[in-house]
Amino acid sequence: MHPVEELGGAESNPGSSHFWEDMMSDPSGWIWAFLGIVGVGGLGVAIVYAVNQWRHRRKDLASRIETERVTREVYRQDELTNPLGARERSDRR
Repeated sequence: MHPVEELGGAESNPGSSHFWEDMMSDPSGWIWAFLGIVGVGGLGVAIVYAVNQWRHRRKDLASRIETERVTREVYRQDELTNPLGARERSDRR
């Protein structure tokens, strides 16, 4: 028996015209390929955006100190309004 016939006949042989006709008529493979390309493209755009934001962050000391102070205040307010959440966070440290 020919190896192609053992694997399921001409339908599973990539050299067969039936194989390509079936593949072209079934859009699921093309949809996955499209989603893969869009996903990689979206990830690339997100990385470029993040690098750009990092490069243009505030670099002067006064604004960094103010940012840290405000962040600490937000966390402090959160711990006062949500004590269970504060305990869960302190357990993870």
